[in-house]
Amino acid sequence: MTIDHNFFKERQKFYLHFDYPISSESLFIYVTNPKKIEQHAFYPFMHFELSSQKIKKNGFRIVKGKKQIVVEKQASKIRPIKYSSHIDGHIYAYYAYLMSKNYEKLLLEKGIDNSVLAFRKLANSPNNIHFAKNVFDEIKKRQNCSVLCIDIKSFFDELDHQLIKQAWLKVLGLEHLPDDHYKIFKSITSYSYVHKKDVYKNLNLSINRNHKHLKRLCSSQEFREKIRNNKIITKHKEQKGIPQGSSISAFLSNIYMLDFDENINNKVKKLEGKYYRYCDDILIICDQKHRLPLLLDVQSFIKKLKLEIQERKTKIVEFKDGLRISKDDLQYLGFTYDGKKILLRDSGLAKYSHKVMKVVKMNNKHLLRINKSRIQRGLEPLERHKKYIYRRFSFIGKRNYISYALRAAQIMDEPAIKQQIKPHWKRIHHHINKYDQSNNEYYLFLKK
Repeated sequence: MTIDHNFFKERQKFYLHFDYPISSESLFIYVTNPKKIEQHAFYPFMHFELSSQKIKKNGFRIVKGKKQIVVEKQASKIRPIKYSSHIDGHIYAYYAYLMSKNYEKLLLEKGIDNSVLAFRKLANSPNNIHFAKNVFDEIKKRQNCSVLCIDIKSFFDELDHQLIKQAWLKVLGLEHLPDDHYKIFKSITSYSYVHKKDVYKNLNLSINRNHKHLKRLCSSQEFREKIRNNKIITKHKEQKGIPQGSSISAFLSNIYMLDFDENINNKVKKLEGKYYRYCDDILIICDQKHRLPLLLDVQSFIKKLKLEIQERKTKIVEFKDGLRISKDDLQYLGFTYDGKKILLRDSGLAKYSHKVMKVVKMNNKHLLRINKSRIQRGLEPLERHKKYIYRRFSFIGKRNYISYALRAAQIMDEPAIKQQIKPHWKRIHHHINKYDQSNNEYYLFLKK
């Protein structure tokens, strides 16, 4: 496996941490030298929490003669994210890359290369749309089947360190970890971290600003005096859990499940079923008579990995003559399928609509502040910059929820998805026009 400085150049990102971004040439010389890694001192991870609003469908209501989904907000999902310094991130990415060839070879040998879907570079670069389509096509082909949907609880936080080490050795085909690999293993299991808000507070920096004038958060001396000496560094002391967000964590989660993937796939295959795993989401398609024995097998193997299944998310969806007959929807990777049509999940659409309203509101608040100042100086108010909103939330943009939905409709050949997103263009305009009308009245008041 050949590698050069372009590997590091392609993954260069500019963000603030305790170190400077380094040139790809320097990175190549340093990171590819095992002796350097053996002596490397890893910085603490930067910790923050990512909150996503959970939304649940709660029936329908009729508004102006049209059927409208009623959604209710649930408790927000909090996901702890930890990101490494520049050089540490490159080290993790390089070692994940080094081991990926052996891992891919093992998947091929065990016949599970089509079952493990997440965190891999696959031929033709398939994404969640393709993965979901394959599942729905398989159900359509079988007509009569059961679909087991199983979710692992707190996946990254529960990965046992000794089992990670065993999986690591298995991928390398060794009995003992080389010193450089052991250094990486210790840094990702016995890691330290700092809360982002505490760091910025101790360095007298505003957490809400970009600080584009800075290339690193602080000097080495400031790190010792204001970070280490103020004792805001926390050491992870548990014998389980790896940071979610590092460049190697996704790879380690896959190798951790290697024996599980092999064993479950073999059992499912013997029963002429299909097995898929996307990170912590497990899906099995099988004959109805095999669904409960297979569920028990999954529960048994998961327990051996010192993991736990999230019971409230475990579902068995039944299909007869190609149509869903069970109460529970089949939800997979952001889509639902009932045997007739594929749709985007209602919660995904509701989250998108909520985000549109929030951004338009914030955009308007910013516009009002600027125009109030302009009117007080005798200048005309500025027009709203609509292109920004359109690029983020409509078909005009290339990387947003609507453009993703349009790609899904095309790949899955599903016109129902287009129908789902059809009203959203009008809704964007409705929100904008509502604020524009209110703004014009406010501007007239200011000019009096």
